[in-house]
Amino acid sequence: MLIQSTPKTPFVHFDFQNKTFVIKGISCPENPMQFYTPIFEELKKYLVSSTELEIVMQLDYFNTGSSKCLLNLFQIISDNATELKGFVVHWITEEGDDELREAGKIFEEMSGLSFFYEDSKE
Repeated sequence: MLIQSTPKTPFVHFDFQNKTFVIKGISCPENPMQFYTPIFEELKKYLVSSTELEIVMQLDYFNTGSSKCLLNLFQIISDNATELKGFVVHWITEEGDDELREAGKIFEEMSGLSFFYEDSKE
């Protein structure tokens, strides 16, 4: 699954063979559920037979609607993964962006997934 970024939607690359899932950029689509639902569906299909996934989240900004969808995404993984040890979330933010880092900590706490916090190298 590959979705190119737009001014309001993030770049999304779900590489099933390499077990990687990347969401990068800005997420403020007019209809977040419409944007994220196909991603949820692919994720659910993937989780049926997989026990590993490296997730890279590098969002510069996301609105309230997107935050609900991101929480839903993490919850889908948490609820459907039989063994969460194989699921790793890299939460990448600009150095000093405490607000986005705090958002990651909230998602981590609510989902039960393990997040690793990194500063952007770009």
